[in-house]
Amino acid sequence: MAKLNSNLWIPSGSFRDMVFCNGKTRKPYIRAKPDKQKERSPAQVLNSLKLQTMERFLFPFKGLINEVWKDTMKKAPYDCARSWFYHHSLIACNDTVEILYQEVKLSQGNLAAPEILKSRLEGTVLHLEWEAKRTRTATDFSSLFLGIHNQTTEASMHTETTALKKDERLSLILPEGFLKGTLHAYIIFLSPDRKNASPTRYIKLN
Repeated sequence: MAKLNSNLWIPSGSFRDMVFCNGKTRKPYIRAKPDKQKERSPAQVLNSLKLQTMERFLFPFKGLINEVWKDTMKKAPYDCARSWFYHHSLIACNDTVEILYQEVKLSQGNLAAPEILKSRLEGTVLHLEWEAKRTRTATDFSSLFLGIHNQTTEASMHTETTALKKDERLSLILPEGFLKGTLHAYIIFLSPDRKNASPTRYIKLN
C-alpha cells in the first residue's frame, strides 16, 4: 500500500492491478487489487445456505409476522422471527439444510389458544375444529389467522379468517393449485384490540 500526497484529489476506483482509495476520514492511498476471491470455508457456505432457506420460508409471512408478533424486546417483529427460526427451526445435515416445520414460530404473545382437535381437507376446503374455554371476555372474540406453507412447491399463503375463537370451527376454501404437495399450517389467534396474540399452533394437513 502506498500513500499519496494529501493535497491531491483522486477518485476512488480501480485501474488494471491498482485500487485507488480516497475516503473522507483517511488520507488517499493506493493498494494492489487482490489476485482472486478467497474461497469460502464449508462453514461459511453452510451458513449462507441456512440464511437463504430462512428467507425463502419467512419472507412470504412477513406481513403476518408484523401483525401477530407482539413481544419484540425493542426489535422489529420480523427480526425476532428470523432469530427464532435461525436458532430453532433449522437443522444442518452434512452440506444440506432442512426445516423443522413443527418448530416454526410466526407469532409471539401470551393470549391463550385452544388446541386444534381436528383438521381435514375435503377437496379444496380446509376444515378446522377446536375446543375453546369460554371466558366471557373480549378474548372469546379473538380472530383466527392462518398461514400455510407448501413444502413441495415452496409456496406460502396467509390470511385473516372470519372465524373467531368462540366459533370453535373454520371452513376455508384454498386455491386449487396450492394443494398439490405437503402442506404445513400455522394457526394464530389475535385479540380484538390487536394488542395480544397467541403462540403459534402447528398442524400438518396431509
